[in-house]
Formats: sequence, C-alpha cells, structure tokens
Amino acid sequence: MNIKKVLTLLLLLLFISSCSIHKSILEIPNNEYSGPYQYSEVQTAYPELYRNASDYIDRKNYKKAESIYREIISMESNIADGYVGLATSLSLQNREVEAIEVYKDALKITSDSVDAYIGLGSALYSLEMYEDSLQSYSSALSIDANNPHGHWGKALALVKTKRYEEAIEHLNIVLDLVPNSPLAEHAERLLHETLKKID
Repeated sequence: MNIKKVLTLLLLLLFISSCSIHKSILEIPNNEYSGPYQYSEVQTAYPELYRNASDYIDRKNYKKAESIYREIISMESNIADGYVGLATSLSLQNREVEAIEVYKDALKITSDSVDAYIGLGSALYSLEMYEDSLQSYSSALSIDANNPHGHWGKALALVKTKRYEEAIEHLNIVLDLVPNSPLAEHAERLLHETLKKID
C-alpha cells in the first residue's frame, strides 16, 4: 500500500473516531477529544438505526452501514447526520466521488457541520484535490478552531502542497490539543518528517 493510501485511510479513520454518529474506532479517550458533539445528541427519531450503522462501521461491514444510512435518509432527509454517515461509509468503500456529493448534500442541510467538512476534506484529499481539501478543512476550523482532526487534515494537505511552515503550525496545534493520543503520535511523526524537508 503506498503512503498516500495509508495517510488517506488514517485520516478517514481518525475522522470517524470524532464523528458524532460513530463510536471511537481509535479509542481516543473522551477526556482528550470527544468530537463536536456526542452520539447521544443526534436529533433523530431513529437512534437505534444510527447505532446499528455505527456498529457495522466498527465491524468493517461498510456496505451494510451504507444500506442503513440510506434507509435513515429515506425517513429523515432533513437531518445532515444521516448524510455524513452515508458519505463516510462510501469513503470507506473507496467511493470518494460519490462520498463528496453526499457530504455536499449534508452541508446543504447544515452548513456548519464540522463532521461534513472534515469528511469532505478527507475524500478530496484521497482524490489528490489538495487545494479543495484545504478549503474544506479551513471551513471546519472556522466553525471549530480547536478540532484536532481539522488541523491534522489541513496539515496533511499543506504538506502535499509543499507549504511546510503552515503544516508545522497545524501539527503543533494537534499536539497541544490532544497530547498523548493516537492522533498526536501520528502528528509527531509527520512533524519530524516535515521538519527534515525544510532543513
């Protein structure tokens, strides 16, 4: 597996760990970062369906999760969380082009969805659309400036566009926001690699 695919998968998994409708895949402790809002706060008439879809994501049965999210959307087309879940399940199946459109649908419903912007940034990054990815991460950070996953994703895209000094700033923010976390470990490694590029 090439480094781009590894970083994209890592970015997507880290995003999922913060997403309100999924359990933490990477087990980031709640006292370090719990995402923009908790799963229990999703305003839905179908919380059991969200839990089921989340469980299928955790078990890597992305096709089944996709099916459940499509069912949720058919019943609640006005709630962005269903779209974010569907887009995430599509991305995990390497269907980023479809996922991008679904993330955009979520943002039409709720233009301040940090989860949608971060997921969109990840999907764009995986398609090597780095400038668009940067814009999406910047939008997420304009809503939640302390979102470590937004800073991490932006740092990855900045490295790809050879803006190393800016990338270093965002990696340091990740380290400050969630020290001693799996995300911080990845940020520290990328920080050391990036510092070598500017020496």
